[in-house]
Amino acid sequence: MKAHAQPGNFSCWFWNAIQAATGFTPEVVDEVKHSHHVSYEIPERRLDEVTWTDQAQLMNLKDHLGEHLTHLKELNQERQKTENSRAPPSDYLSRKKHQLVVDRVKATRPSLSFIYNFFEELNCQKCKIQTLDSSLTQFHQLKQISLTGNQIQVLKNLPDNLEIVNACGNQIAEVDDLSPNAQLRHIGLSFNKMASLCNIAPGNTMSFSHPRPDQSSTFPALPPEQIPSSPSTSPYLPALISLDVGFNDLCDLQSTLQDLGSLPNLIVAVLQGNPIALLPRYREAVICHLPKLQKLDDVDIT
Repeated sequence: MKAHAQPGNFSCWFWNAIQAATGFTPEVVDEVKHSHHVSYEIPERRLDEVTWTDQAQLMNLKDHLGEHLTHLKELNQERQKTENSRAPPSDYLSRKKHQLVVDRVKATRPSLSFIYNFFEELNCQKCKIQTLDSSLTQFHQLKQISLTGNQIQVLKNLPDNLEIVNACGNQIAEVDDLSPNAQLRHIGLSFNKMASLCNIAPGNTMSFSHPRPDQSSTFPALPPEQIPSSPSTSPYLPALISLDVGFNDLCDLQSTLQDLGSLPNLIVAVLQGNPIALLPRYREAVICHLPKLQKLDDVDIT
């Protein structure tokens, strides 16, 4: 069974959505890409109620696919004229006209990657997605994706240029290495099963022992042996300014602070709903050890 046909994975959801909107499937894309004898027609579909992506983008994609089919038919008609005519080719179709039709076919020829790169935003909420397969990495233009309310257990295969990911209300207990996702600005993972942030923020890249300039040192600093050394490499997730991991299973405050401290530009954090938020002086501890933080648990830090 092909990957896109496996129920519960991202590819299956995406191609079901594309087929519902345009009638295209990966098999149809392959057919029109390699064959000049295509009788396929794009069915009429209402796109005004589409919520999983931008309607204008989807309409542009549909128009492009339709344009390619039109050029294919035109080329097929010209070739049929050639086959049915006894006259030399120059008598019924100039080489220039024929080449123009061929160029149009080549210019509008679709591919899977072409379709993937058509989208900058995807809304996959409550779509019964269980697995984020490798096809997601091919969405090189994707800036924002919502995966809220699915059954995902591992957050992985995020496109390199992604800026915003919301995957709240899943079953996520594991996050793959995010170091390729340097453009990420917000990660939403509330209401999952995260027991550690070590895969989101490997807490060994910066020291956070110094209190905020406007705070007294009443909360004890970490012991020297537990303070990580300064990094010699590029910062981890340098664009990340917002992280929501509320209502997970974070129980170790010290480890959580160490992990969060490795995010150099984090200014908004949501940790409420975790066991660590029940600890005495929890808020003071977080504020003390994350001096750049401006908002914690939806409350401004003043």
